[in-house]
Amino acid sequence: MKTIFKSDFECIYTINGETFEGGSTYLEENCVYYVTVFPLNAIYLPYTIKLVGNKVFTNKDLCVLIKNENERYLLFSKRYSYLYSPTPYTEENGIVGSFFSCIKQNRIDKARSYLNRDLDKSISDDGLCGFFDKYEYIIKTDEKDKWILADTDGNGKTFTFVINNGLIEDISN
Repeated sequence: MKTIFKSDFECIYTINGETFEGGSTYLEENCVYYVTVFPLNAIYLPYTIKLVGNKVFTNKDLCVLIKNENERYLLFSKRYSYLYSPTPYTEENGIVGSFFSCIKQNRIDKARSYLNRDLDKSISDDGLCGFFDKYEYIIKTDEKDKWILADTDGNGKTFTFVINNGLIEDISN
């Protein structure tokens, strides 16, 4: 299955001892993989996760697995050297990432500033919050305007965010 590695810090990986620079690779679903993350910044510590099928068995708080149709995403978090407090994976990719962050922080007025006038008028605050309420993660795909919204169990769904003149014009799946 196509597996895409994502982190919000620069790093390299080893998969069962072989060096991998990131991006995507094909991993068998029924095999056991040990993935070690080696951050390229001395502030962060390396760590290893055990991946079996579609489950992360070790360091679950440092790695989130998102499943979406024919691919899966491994989202790696930062691990600091002085205090064990992983920072959850965040993807701040421009307008859509900022919009999603504002929704999750309940900053609805700020989130509405990312919508064009027609979309802003067509949806209520409750409708906007209710739509995104079940999702915890947002991931940019390789396709133009395509994003994956995923719940806490790692189940992802692909959505299209149409952006025009720096504002979100439409959200559809």
